Amino acid sequence: MKVRVYGPKQGYHSFARVAHGAAWGLERAGALAGFFANDGADLDDNTSEGFEADVAVYFGQPAFVNMMRTVGRHRHRLMLLPPNSTWMPQELVERLDQVVTGYIAPSRWAESVMLQDTSLPVVFGPHGVHEGFQASEADHRARGDELATERFRVLHMTSSRFGRKGTHELLEAWVL
Repeated sequence: MKVRVYGPKQGYHSFARVAHGAAWGLERAGALAGFFANDGADLDDNTSEGFEADVAVYFGQPAFVNMMRTVGRHRHRLMLLPPNSTWMPQELVERLDQVVTGYIAPSRWAESVMLQDTSLPVVFGPHGVHEGFQASEADHRARGDELATERFRVLHMTSSRFGRKGTHELLEAWVL
């Protein structure tokens, strides 16, 4: 099975980082059919790699999800959809449901919200950390020594008091 990724190529915002990471992982698994940049791409280009890949995965603003049908021909069209609330606007879900064949939820909380609002399949697909950002064993030891003698200070920002951005899981990881 080959997968074409639709996502932003420019910048370091969340959609761009997650799309890049997904393409990286799919390429390492031998499943990447192509990457279609949805930030300033030629929307008339229907010849680029992965145009007829069986599966497409979209990362980006919901308003442009239809590009999976206009610049590609895919049997399955999935979209990463991170809800910002305990409910999703029904009008948005109805419009998206006409384009996608399923959703990817970045957290169990997001999955529970989405399952309330769509009848389409929702797959749990947690975000990961690219190996290029993982600390080495020596870094872990050095940081552990530092933490044994100093206070651990960090700022984690989220725009919601609900279970978004993995706050609970992040706090548990920091305690460990």
